[in-house]
Amino acid sequence: MEYENPKVGYDVNGIWREDGENMRMDFPWEEITQIQCWPLDCIYEVRKAIEVVHTSAHSLEFYDDYEGFEELFIGINKYMKGVKEGWQEEFKNMGKDTPKIAVWEKNN
Repeated sequence: MEYENPKVGYDVNGIWREDGENMRMDFPWEEITQIQCWPLDCIYEVRKAIEVVHTSAHSLEFYDDYEGFEELFIGINKYMKGVKEGWQEEFKNMGKDTPKIAVWEKNN
């Protein structure tokens, strides 16, 4: 069986990741507590990830080669008020030694 990258996206209800048929996980926008990004050094390439943390402490990772990834930039900025200004440009320019980028964190 050949591996396929997950599909990711968002809508008015939240952000989601689908890892195959009937394997979808959704995080409602109001249940997200933190969003951060980091580079992943894979020896031959540097992949980039966005991590979204849920109130349950579970998290979803979204990698830059997932189907629908670019759309997440739009959704995060549209539905998460107070995100770090310029985070998308920082993300696009990340190299293997770039520290984590704190995009957004819920104020208690």
